[in-house]
Amino acid sequence: GVSKEFILRWLRNVAAGKDPILPPYPSVKEIVLSPPSAELKPLEEAQEDEKDLMPYPLLQKIEELFVVRGAEYSEIVTLVALEPEASGISRGILEEYVRKYVRLFHRSQWKRERLPPSFHLDEYGLDPKSSFRFPILSEEKGSGLD
Repeated sequence: GVSKEFILRWLRNVAAGKDPILPPYPSVKEIVLSPPSAELKPLEEAQEDEKDLMPYPLLQKIEELFVVRGAEYSEIVTLVALEPEASGISRGILEEYVRKYVRLFHRSQWKRERLPPSFHLDEYGLDPKSSFRFPILSEEKGSGLD
């Protein structure tokens, strides 16, 4: 998978003319300035993903701790509280973010089961069929086979 943070960072670089291949398209700048939204609610509700979920950097950290490291709830809350993006956010709010992430993660498993096999551009993915079990493109890591 590709995280929202990765995409936003890359788009900011393109918009600023820092990408070695793409020119700074005006439309990319428009995208960067727009708050991310799935726009599933009526437009008058002004849906924004980070308002409905949590700030992306915290969501990404919770995902890493829960999915990749297999951390327990209390450990996730403690480690997320150490993140610079969490400064000024109460422990109660952080606990709610972690509960919300875990609840949505489990409720959305059916979506991941329906994903086709795909390429992975970062070190982890949530696709249960192709991410770790049989990635389409991968190195043999730690297999011990020579």
